[in-house]
Amino acid sequence: EPIGGFAWRPLIVITVCVGLFGAILPRLGLIISLPLLVIASSWASAEFSWKATLINAAVLTAMSWVIFVKGLSLTIPVWPVFATA
Repeated sequence: EPIGGFAWRPLIVITVCVGLFGAILPRLGLIISLPLLVIASSWASAEFSWKATLINAAVLTAMSWVIFVKGLSLTIPVWPVFATA
């Protein structure tokens, strides 16, 4: 069978979202930036579901905090700049 066309929309959406995540992480912290990344990236899928997306965002944020901040002691800003000042 012939292979379908290239999926440009998901490629562009996810690439832009990851770039924005890198730009907003220092200002908004992990607690806001990661859920925004997950929600925005989920729109690239044809199977988008708010319930699954919000559960995924919560689990990924919690696990990222446990692994990177607590487990590896990386200096990732967790809270937004305006909340820590």
